[in-house]
Amino acid sequence: MPYTLFTKENFEHALAHYRATEEIQDVLLVCFDQHGKWRHHPFFHNGGDTGNLPEQTIPANHLVKICPNGQKVLLCSFVDSSKTPIVLDYHHVAGEIHIKDTRHFSAPNLQTVGDSLHGYSATFFNAPKLQTVEGFVFAESAKIFDAPSLQTVGRFLAANSATLFNVPNLQTVGEFLEVKSATILNAPKLQTVGQFLYAKSAKILNVTNLQTVGQFLDAKSTTTFNAPKLQTVVGYLNARSATLFSAPDLLTVTSLLNIKFGFSFRAPKRQTVKGHLNAKSATEFHAPKLQTVEGDLNAKSATTFVAPKLVTVDGELIISNTTWQAVMAECPVVRRKTAESI
Repeated sequence: MPYTLFTKENFEHALAHYRATEEIQDVLLVCFDQHGKWRHHPFFHNGGDTGNLPEQTIPANHLVKICPNGQKVLLCSFVDSSKTPIVLDYHHVAGEIHIKDTRHFSAPNLQTVGDSLHGYSATFFNAPKLQTVEGFVFAESAKIFDAPSLQTVGRFLAANSATLFNVPNLQTVGEFLEVKSATILNAPKLQTVGQFLYAKSAKILNVTNLQTVGQFLDAKSTTTFNAPKLQTVVGYLNARSATLFSAPDLLTVTSLLNIKFGFSFRAPKRQTVKGHLNAKSATEFHAPKLQTVEGDLNAKSATTFVAPKLVTVDGELIISNTTWQAVMAECPVVRRKTAESI
């Protein structure tokens, strides 16, 4: 990291140093903008005493440094509310980038952002070398979001107006990934989303390395759901338009698994559903290790129902009478509170 990453601990240390010596260390510069004027930082909202720091004006030669490799580092935050196009030439920004009213934002050399990247009004968002954003990325107006080098977002990434969303090297999003308008979500290296993944318009969901979603996964328009490494969704998984649902490593969905319109349901390693399992249109239901559904199991259209280890359905087991006979022959100890006759 070509700059000191801002944390509560190093901030308090630098603030104590400033009170004793009036020397402003680099870590405190994220609280100023590119003109050397005081901005603020969220840590100050917790009652922290900043002393005379907000009254300081930082000289321009203290705000930028050039690394031995020639890379240019902005040690403070970059703030702009003009309506003119912005071309940011820094390789690294230690603070935040806060763009308001600008339609065209380009950062051809930018690699890391130590805080967040606010791009409220930018309809054109171009950062081809951006790899890491420690805070969040907010690009709500961008029609095209193309960040081919982006790997890590510490908090969330929201680009809900983007019809093209391309993040082929993205691996981790700490909180949520929200892309409401894109018809294709291309994130083949994405492994973890800390809270939720929201891609309700995506017909194609390319997340072949996704393993964990912390709260819910909503891909309700996806016709082919292919997540071969997905293991855990701590909440609900909505893929109700999928005609093919393939998640062979899926072990846990704690609330609702909704594949309402699917024709094929395959979850060969799945043992437990801690909520409801809705596969009511699936003609093929294949879950050879499934033992327990703690809510309803709806597979009323299934002509092939393979679940030889199924023991308990705590809610309604809704399947055809023909399928029920096959289930009883295969696993006669299954408990069926309510059955729907079809």
